[in-house]
Amino acid sequence: MKILFSPSESKNENCTDKPFDKDSFIFKELFDYRMQALNSFFDYIKNTSIEDLKEFFGIKDEKEIKKFIQNLHNQPTKKAVELYNGVSYEYLDFNTLDKKAKDYIYKNTLIFSNLFGVV
Repeated sequence: MKILFSPSESKNENCTDKPFDKDSFIFKELFDYRMQALNSFFDYIKNTSIEDLKEFFGIKDEKEIKKFIQNLHNQPTKKAVELYNGVSYEYLDFNTLDKKAKDYIYKNTLIFSNLFGVV
């Protein structure tokens, strides 16, 4: 059985794992397509005004926009189930689970990223 989970709007900003690579994702054969999407995303961001980015992200605070325009290729990461912190993730309360439960979730949960697809 696979568990399908959607991302949340908010994320844990305390990422300490290595930057992502091909082995960071499920469906490794999609890695090149993910990089194409990421590169297109950053091309858009580099060529878009702050005012248009505020509208694009639905954020009014310019300081918040800066979180979204970082080069993700070099940023520290975190497993998706630990990264998001919306309502469903709060109810899951992943960090309180024992090792067996965490391993089950790692193997059987598919989380959908708006940028990378299923992770």
